[in-house]
This record gives sequence, C-alpha cells and structure tokens, in this order.
Amino acid sequence: MTDPAALADPWRQIIGQPSAVEQLRAGVSAPVHAYLFVGPEGVGKREAAKIFAAAILSDDFSAPDTDRTLRLAQTEQLVDLVVVEPEGRFFLISDAKRAIQAAGRPPVEKKRKVIVIDRFHVANPEVAPSLLKTLEEPPASIVLVILSQFVPKEHETIASRCVNITFSALSADDIESWLLHNAGLGVDERLANEIAAAALGNQRRARLLAGDSGFGDRLHFWQGAPCRCGTSGSDAVALVDELSDLLEEAQKPLLAEHERELAQLAEEAKKFEVTVGNKKAVEERHRRELRQFREEELRWGFSVLAQTYWQQLENSHKPDRETGESSLSRKIAQQEMEGLQDICAEVAAKLRDAQDEMKRNPNETLMLQNLFRHLPYWDVGMAQAVAN
Repeated sequence: MTDPAALADPWRQIIGQPSAVEQLRAGVSAPVHAYLFVGPEGVGKREAAKIFAAAILSDDFSAPDTDRTLRLAQTEQLVDLVVVEPEGRFFLISDAKRAIQAAGRPPVEKKRKVIVIDRFHVANPEVAPSLLKTLEEPPASIVLVILSQFVPKEHETIASRCVNITFSALSADDIESWLLHNAGLGVDERLANEIAAAALGNQRRARLLAGDSGFGDRLHFWQGAPCRCGTSGSDAVALVDELSDLLEEAQKPLLAEHERELAQLAEEAKKFEVTVGNKKAVEERHRRELRQFREEELRWGFSVLAQTYWQQLENSHKPDRETGESSLSRKIAQQEMEGLQDICAEVAAKLRDAQDEMKRNPNETLMLQNLFRHLPYWDVGMAQAVAN
C-alpha cells in the first residue's frame, strides 16, 4: 500500500526536499535542456527524476494517460524515459555514448524525451568532455537529468551547463515521520525510531526495513556481538556464519520487490509498452541494488557495534543506586577510564579499516572473521543491556 496522499500528488513521495520539489514543480511546464541533481545516496534524487519525467511527459499530470505514464515512469519502463547508469563501478565513455545515442533519437510516444544519467559522481574524467556537445546543443525535444552525489572538479564544466538542484541529507526525524504517517507501512513509534536510525538517511532502505521481519534479530545480533568478539577463531567463524544467515534473510524483501518488478515488466512487454531490451538493464540494476543493500547492512551493523561499546563506557559513569560507586568500576577493579576510552577508539579504528576494505571488494567472509576475531571482548553489563 501507498500513502493515499501520495497517489493524489506524486510529489509527496519525495520527503525532506521542499526546495528541490518546489524548483521541479516550477520547471515542469517549460523545462530547460539539462538539470543536475546533487545530493547523497538514497535521498530521493532518482525518484524525483522519474516523477519529474512523468510530469513533463503528461503535461503536469493532466493528460488522459497520466496514470499509465506515471506507472511506467516509476518502474523505469516508459519508452520516452531513458535511464543510463554505469554497468560497473565507474561511469565510462561507453556509458556516456549510450546517453548520447538516446539523445539523438526522437521521442516515440510523447513530444519530449527525458534521459536520466545516474551515478555521475563515479564518471571517469574523460566522460565530461564527451557529453558537452549534447549538453550545449541538445535536440529541442530532449531533457537531460544528471544525478550525482557530489561534483568532482573535473565535472564542474558539466555542472555549469545545467540547472543545479540540491537534495539535502535526510534526517532520522524526516524518515521517522514518514514511516509513522505512511499508512501502508503499519509501523509503530518504537519500530519507526529504530528503523530511522538504521536507514542511514536512505528512504528506500527505510521502506524495505519496515517490511523486514528479521530486522530486530539483526539489531540484537550487533548489540550482542561485543561479548562474543575477541575470543577464538572458531567463535569468529560462528559469528560470521550466523551473520551470513541473517543477511540472506534480510535480502528477501528486496528480492520480492525485484520479482514484482520483473513480473510487471513481462506484463508490459506483452502489451508492447516496453522493449525486451529493458530486461537486461533492469536485471543489472537489481544486482547492483543487492550489492549496495548488503554493504549498507554492514555499515549499519558496524555503527551499532561502535555505539554499543560507547554505551557501555557511558554506563560506567552511572553510579550504583545503593553504594554510589560506578558498577563498572566495581567489576573492573581500578581500570582507568582512559583505558576504556582507548578500547572504544580501537573499535572505531578497526571498523573504519573494515569499511575502507569493503570498498576494495575483499573476501567478505574472511574480512568479517578477522574483524570479529580482533575486536575487543567486552562482557561487562552486556547481557543486561541486550536483554533490555
């Protein structure tokens, strides 16, 4: 289910971006040749681009076939909406050529065609010059929308040829409010708060977690990990095996979404509303989304680990109600608080190293086993904290 208000006004699907939405609404009736959406991953840039495209191609949602146009645009199956993204980790000249070729072909059904170029922040330096002619002398019927997390120096020339629209990072409050007021999600206040913290500022991730029955199990795993780390190699192996099972379960809502999208693609293909060639692009995007989801799960888990260690340090300052003595100081004898802070700093450094290693496509299993084997063991008060 979807928020009923969002059905009446598609722009309501974009949360926490009032300025961006206002600019885009104003530009629908007479769009310029090129736009650059800049902002972090998961803040609504791609969704906004699809709604913007649907608005342009349906005369600001007033055309008789508006429902169909919006439906196909949101699943990226509309023939006059072309989405170009890198097939690998970097946006290459070959990717830019696909966008240039698409711009050279006239619209099929509508008066205009919208070309969305995603993940432009990973474009190689030579890509920008290859796109300049298309940006400077585009066909009158073409609207280019470039999505980028930031603008590297070598892409400043591209930015200068576009209307720049900034998308802000979503706060946990933005996401929590959206979860609570989206009637189709059925999320209570406690769960909304936990999901908002786990969403990493990503609205789509928040929606997936809202339908994920295993989210609480993974939260419990990461909160309890410190009292299982730093012991033996076999314990580290067991931790990683358990985590792998949890991550497999975590992927199920996303896999179900992918299956629905492919089924819809097959139905649209029967009606000749989409081309068969779209399936390959959709399947490649699905693979990338699965990789990204797994990376986000680990990033979130690492943040929970770090917070759990620091929470134990903060708890050590709380005096015992009966004796007035810190509970941690009683159990760890005369260990200096500076030593406990060093433990937390060590944890933060190891987690940063693990996140850096993730970017280099490591053997994930070995990386996690090494991490759990060498993180400090810290059992003081942990069982009670996890139980609560």
